Amino acid sequence: MAHWRETCRPIIEKVIRENKHLDEKAIRKALYNAYPFGGRKMYPYKVWLSEIAVQLGKRRTYWHLGRKKAEQDQKDQIPLF
Repeated sequence: MAHWRETCRPIIEKVIRENKHLDEKAIRKALYNAYPFGGRKMYPYKVWLSEIAVQLGKRRTYWHLGRKKAEQDQKDQIPLF
């Protein structure tokens, strides 16, 4: 997962930075046009959309969500031995 996210993160940052004076609809159009992976399907596109959501402040980063769930799961477990 990190490969796709590391590839698209700087592209998204650049597009947002260059278009920060525009409204969100125009920024999203610029992001749509900047998609680097060919066809908009499968896992790379999901990562692209996820990273856009993170950078636009619509969602927290994925690793924070996973870490909290893993920590909660560990608290709920009982030792086997």
